[in-house]
Amino acid sequence: MATPAQFDIVEAGAGNGRLGRDILDTIAELNPALYGVLTYRLIEEERSLEAIQRDMLAGHTAKIAWNAPADLTRGRLSFSGCLLSNELIDSFPVHLVEMTSGGLKEVYVTASGDEFAETLGSPSTPELAEHLAGLGVRLFPGQRAEINLEAPLWLAAVAQALARGFVMTIDYGYTAAELYAPQRKNGTLLCYYRHRVEENPYIRVGLQDMTCHVDFTTLIRRGGELGLTTVWFGEQYRFLMGAGMLGEMMTLDADDAPEEERLKNRLTLKKLILPEGGMGDTFKVLIQAKGVDNPGLLCMREWGKDL
Repeated sequence: MATPAQFDIVEAGAGNGRLGRDILDTIAELNPALYGVLTYRLIEEERSLEAIQRDMLAGHTAKIAWNAPADLTRGRLSFSGCLLSNELIDSFPVHLVEMTSGGLKEVYVTASGDEFAETLGSPSTPELAEHLAGLGVRLFPGQRAEINLEAPLWLAAVAQALARGFVMTIDYGYTAAELYAPQRKNGTLLCYYRHRVEENPYIRVGLQDMTCHVDFTTLIRRGGELGLTTVWFGEQYRFLMGAGMLGEMMTLDADDAPEEERLKNRLTLKKLILPEGGMGDTFKVLIQAKGVDNPGLLCMREWGKDL
């Protein structure tokens, strides 16, 4: 495959830059020609992380560029290559709704003395009911669910910015049929505080992360409307195995590194692919393409081929 004249990797929600460093290290080692034409663009809302990113990516200074989130969402960015997000969309704000005997209600937050409390009221926008209806979802009385209206808007901005290439979304989530299934009666809203799971979002305000599982059906459908063709979707372990994870594990195991280091590498890789307790089936990978015919991505291979 011919090396493009220019290729941008745009990481939305780049955090401390560690993922970018690993990606650039690998490309520099395995594909020097691509590395030569590559620009790695970091987009991160938290500006204080830029100094940390600079230190983390010090070995790739000439390859790095920064863009503000508004450059993407307000149409000031255009690129060809791949936009990557890893655990970004699960952090978007959501509407919490509950089906009652009187119809769909939205959950609002109110003050009760010195504490927060919840109250049900009419939906803040008719888009909430329209969103569920468009997915063919019917909640049962008492069932709660989250609706992310920001994700389709964000994807529209991405599609506009991408001239040609791919959108790669890595996150934990489900298809709409799974996300809004009757057995998931309380939705998926969770908080994390110091690596511990917390179900109450009204404590430790500003100190704990709030997340909701991603509705991948909406991303796939909206992407299709925006000219983004879905070329691959599935569990993280399937993506990694198709991309050659088994071969990578065999290579690391045959390395001359100390046994302690090899064991650490094996455990890390296993965590990425193991289902039921690992990250292998909790995380999903969605790859959408624009202006790319027959992409032939490694993850699309049958397992065991070309290892």
